[in-house]
Amino acid sequence: MRPDLEVITLNRRGIWLSDGLEITHEPTCRTFARGLTRDAEGYLIRIAYESKRVIVEDTPFFVVRLDGSMLTLNDGTQEPLHAEKLTYDGQILRTRLQKCDELGQPFAAAFLSTPFMELMRQLQEDETTYFLSLGGIKVTLAHKL
Repeated sequence: MRPDLEVITLNRRGIWLSDGLEITHEPTCRTFARGLTRDAEGYLIRIAYESKRVIVEDTPFFVVRLDGSMLTLNDGTQEPLHAEKLTYDGQILRTRLQKCDELGQPFAAAFLSTPFMELMRQLQEDETTYFLSLGGIKVTLAHKL
């Protein structure tokens, strides 16, 4: 990579960076998220006839709001919350999305702190696990030690 080319990064906290500096212009961030896709070579932003390779540190999309059973993503789109699509690795809650990349693979979205905490209000526990019960489906998030 040539040193004079701008490097765009989407970090694991959902923040867009240009050469390490935060991009704070919300319309730009939303446009980047809307144009984000993945092909065989990695992630890129496509806007009209232009495209640019980008670095995605974790997930390409983020849940920014939870309204009942509807998720609002950082690109402004909404998807329904499906319990069977949730995964938790002990630090980050993620969901598989309906939207897919250019190879037909579903994207994932990580929950940012506010929607994560809203969902955690429904957290339950039994003798061995911490879990969510969503639409009659039990989603185990962690096992007790």
